[in-house]
Amino acid sequence: MPDYYLILITGIPGILYTLLTLAIRKKANFTGIFLLATMLIDSALDLLAGSVCNMFVYGFWQSTAMTLFYGVTLLVRRPLSMYFALDVAELQGYNRQACRKLYHQPKPWRLLKLVTALMGLKSLGFAVIKWTVLTRFYSESLGKLLIGYDNYLFYVRIYNWVWGAVIAICWLLFYKTVISSDEEDLHPTAA
Repeated sequence: MPDYYLILITGIPGILYTLLTLAIRKKANFTGIFLLATMLIDSALDLLAGSVCNMFVYGFWQSTAMTLFYGVTLLVRRPLSMYFALDVAELQGYNRQACRKLYHQPKPWRLLKLVTALMGLKSLGFAVIKWTVLTRFYSESLGKLLIGYDNYLFYVRIYNWVWGAVIAICWLLFYKTVISSDEEDLHPTAA
């Protein structure tokens, strides 16, 4: 099977999982909408690409746009990770407004900004990877990757695991900070 079709097939499970999760919960939150939107945009760009070369070009621009998006959320003092954290707290039964107040305290706020910045750096890294693959490991005359899609996936997965671990550690530090807080307003809402 050509690389282009293999790349298209890999996005299907994530989209199905997100749609099923939203259907089961019967309630959309920011995190679910964000994940679904990014997966649909990614899949749409892959379908529109029509070739492996265009797929990497579109992927480069998409990763660049996401990097800028994360940066803008930091500049306007609304780090994207805050909305993810608020959704998690609300799903656990905590008062969203009390959590928002708690998250704006100096240490949790710095950690939320750090998580958002790291997500932006991860996207920037993806842009660099896609550009590098396109300029060094893609043969236009052959119309395929010289390193093979399986090798590309291997290196991308390692990249994801490393960044995932770094971001997960920051999330753990954030939640440790929040849990150790003596904030009286933070309590589960009555069901």
